[in-house]
Amino acid sequence: MSRAALVLAGGRSTRMGRDKATLELCGVPLLHRVLCALEGVVDERVVAARRGQALPALAPGVTRVDDEVEDLGPLGGLAPGLGGIRAPVALVVACDAPLLEPALVERLFRALGATIRW
Repeated sequence: MSRAALVLAGGRSTRMGRDKATLELCGVPLLHRVLCALEGVVDERVVAARRGQALPALAPGVTRVDDEVEDLGPLGGLAPGLGGIRAPVALVVACDAPLLEPALVERLFRALGATIRW
């Protein structure tokens, strides 16, 4: 079964005071940390961002989609993000989850596969 991940990165980060996707932890942007955790665990990686939002450079194979409607929070990135995915199942995660572990992602997909009949 093909699997995908949608990373929501389009928030305005008003409480943070700066864009969370580009915020660094130990010299690595939060967005990159999340995308690296997903590499090898999913077949597709899609990032949903605000139209015109500057993001760190995306690795080859990572797709960017822009919010269709601004200022809807995470919901604004869900429709275009999920619309950009071909896989039948997807994990949705925020870009500010830098401690995401590949083992957790794998376990979630395995649990889903055990409960859904295709």
